[in-house]
Amino acid sequence: MALGKFGEFDLWISSSQVTGLVYMLSNGGRRQELPEVLQQLQSLRTFVNVLATSEREIDAMLGNTWKDPEDFPLHEIALALNADAVISRNQSDFPEGLIPVMDCDEFSPGWKKPAASLTPK
Repeated sequence: MALGKFGEFDLWISSSQVTGLVYMLSNGGRRQELPEVLQQLQSLRTFVNVLATSEREIDAMLGNTWKDPEDFPLHEIALALNADAVISRNQSDFPEGLIPVMDCDEFSPGWKKPAASLTPK
């Protein structure tokens, strides 16, 4: 994400992913956790763009036979943006060939610190 902050590339998220993050990060919408979660997402919004899921993506999803239809709108949005890649933990849910799909480790192979550097000295 740091590289996105510095303008090396544009980061995008769908509106439905934002609401999903609110729910997941607040442990199912726990009110006492919402202020911190919303603050974190406000920080994220300083360098991540949001594209709304429209009727077009939803109608296309409803008429498609993907094994995981929840991923279809994200795929359609990525195609509409002419995205270079989709970052997803469920790579197998996307068709091959139309747009590269990678997980976070593939997207950012050099960002992780070696385990040895994380141990106290």
